Amino acid sequence: MISLLFMILLSLSLFGNQIINTNSDYVLTDTDLLLSSNLSNSDTKLIPLLSNFNQNLTRILSEMYIDVLENGEDTFIENHFTYYNSGEEDVYFIIHVIDIITILAESRISSIIVYDAFGALSYKWDIQSSLHLINITLREALQPLSFVSFSISYALENAVISNPDITQNFILQWTLTFDEDIEQFSIITTIPSAFELVNQSAVDPFPDYKSADGRRLEWSLNNVLEDQSETWIIRFQMVEHTTIPENGFKPGFWSGLIVTFILGLLIGSLGMYFILKTRTDSERKVIVESLLSQPEKEILKIVKDEGGTTTQNKIVDLSGFSKAKVSYYVTELEKKKIISRERWGRMNRIKIIDDSVDKVFIADHEETNTET
Repeated sequence: MISLLFMILLSLSLFGNQIINTNSDYVLTDTDLLLSSNLSNSDTKLIPLLSNFNQNLTRILSEMYIDVLENGEDTFIENHFTYYNSGEEDVYFIIHVIDIITILAESRISSIIVYDAFGALSYKWDIQSSLHLINITLREALQPLSFVSFSISYALENAVISNPDITQNFILQWTLTFDEDIEQFSIITTIPSAFELVNQSAVDPFPDYKSADGRRLEWSLNNVLEDQSETWIIRFQMVEHTTIPENGFKPGFWSGLIVTFILGLLIGSLGMYFILKTRTDSERKVIVESLLSQPEKEILKIVKDEGGTTTQNKIVDLSGFSKAKVSYYVTELEKKKIISRERWGRMNRIKIIDDSVDKVFIADHEETNTET
């Protein structure tokens, strides 16, 4: 028995490949992988033939959250995806690729979790020498012209580099080579409260959003192409905090603080209610507008310009968006009860049903997306 176990372990080490199965029925075959020598020197890596995997799937949205942990060395990654099935057949599996070399060669992945809005999803984790394939079994078959959303989270150890020249100085350098086209991609990074940015030029490229304390940074990209590479660099350092003296608070301090917080919350909620009740129309339109994404605003503007009612095909023609993108955002507007969609012959008729949309200011000269 011991000899058999030894032979199995030896075989795994020789092939450098490990598969962790969580009840996924799909099996990766040798023909699904291509051995390529596109790395420098004699290094090689296994590149997945995604055309064999995610056929007729469009990645509409992708959000990546990178949280630096308290030790300043490790990170926790959370990815959210939305796919659209543009084919004519049901889809049961989706392959996600984590390329270790494009992240950090010495990092180690652990604690992978795949889930959707209803709970955990089964998956097969195929570990290659330089990349990880996450083969996800969908909860239900993704039917043609339908959307599915799911998330993948994992811990990545030693993802942060310590600056050898400066004590308590760290660098998070994150490089992605995209394995698929993506219509909208966002990356959000956070560093813990024990750290701060080194200076105003500590971030490259300049973020689209930076919190007041500089610990949360966001970037957004539209129409990302397969094989496109992007790099984000964040330099941060340890902050010296003043410590609270032991026994520095009198008995009952925390209970009093909690009661004060609850009372403040109630008073603040009532105050906010009456403030919102007395908003002017100009203030109200700003609030409504802030709840809409830019593509949703552009779609609503088209419908408003058409007298409040138009067809989905006409929105595609006038916006320049793809059919999949229009379908996705029309569905989102339906969920927000801003528009209604009904079958009209062989087309969908779109109608604005929320009167507050009339108060939304949508600039006539906003630059529109030229995606086809």
